[in-house]
Amino acid sequence: MFAAMSTSFAASFALPPLPDLRDLEALQATHSVSDTAHWAIPGLVMQGRHPGSGRGSTLSRLTAIRSEGCGTFVCLQAEVPPQDGSTVLGGVAVEPLPGLEPYAADAAAAAPESPLKFAHFGIRDMHPADDVAALRSLVYELARRVRTGEVLYVHCWGGKGRAGLVCACLLAYLYNIGAEEALVRTQVYCSLRNQGVGATLLSPETEEQKQQVREFVRLSRAAPDCVDNPNT
Repeated sequence: MFAAMSTSFAASFALPPLPDLRDLEALQATHSVSDTAHWAIPGLVMQGRHPGSGRGSTLSRLTAIRSEGCGTFVCLQAEVPPQDGSTVLGGVAVEPLPGLEPYAADAAAAAPESPLKFAHFGIRDMHPADDVAALRSLVYELARRVRTGEVLYVHCWGGKGRAGLVCACLLAYLYNIGAEEALVRTQVYCSLRNQGVGATLLSPETEEQKQQVREFVRLSRAAPDCVDNPNT
């Protein structure tokens, strides 16, 4: 059972309004962050690339992310170990992949005065979650964290497929919107990243991932008495 959220914070918590997707200038102002990350929910949930991957300094990337207020890092990669230093995931030893460096130390150094938390939920690359019930528990827990004041950085490798899957579910759950609207918004927000002329970002990346968002919404509405559901 997840911890109960703070009554005082819950009473004052309010989501930012959903923006007009036709107003690209306004969307850039509220949702654009960099060429590797964007706000799924401004000021509350950022969706992006693994902070320890890519060219340049991991510390510089983490400093930019932390400067936006992100203090909880949610890794969705089954191919990397958790940031807590463990090398075991689901009972199986996992070795760090080249080019995907552990980033916990740099995240701490980037903002030493700010609280820092990590969460890990392994999903295979280009796949949906293996268990939709476990995915629901994750989304409910992330929603609880958001509503109690944590600012999330949700990532996979490129920050599109698995991160898009989870962020679309979070959007649907927190805003009580349908799966199709959540999927459209997730795609539009991700497209705000400056990837260069002709670049196309798909978020989520596969039809199976999109279908799991639809299944998540269907199950959440069919059984709304689950943990900390804000829509009951």
